[in-house]
Amino acid sequence: YQTIPVVAAWESIEKLAEQEKYDFRVPKFDPRNPKNEPTPAEADILRKFESGNLEEIYLEDDGTGHMLYARPIKLTQDCLTCHGDPKT
Repeated sequence: YQTIPVVAAWESIEKLAEQEKYDFRVPKFDPRNPKNEPTPAEADILRKFESGNLEEIYLEDDGTGHMLYARPIKLTQDCLTCHGDPKT
């Protein structure tokens, strides 16, 4: 499981984010893992990715000093070798 490229990437980023005191999340509509259920703000971002051809979203809140960077993980044909039909 840890050798799957996208899994290896997010696990690596999770460790780095923890060291640097960042929150790293992998939100998804109808996730297998309940901890990945999107917050209302994340749901808005997911809908933006679904409705357009955005490669990334970067937001800053000068009032709180928070920043958000989001980039979609896209299911491609080569993913289906391991994952099968996304409908099932």
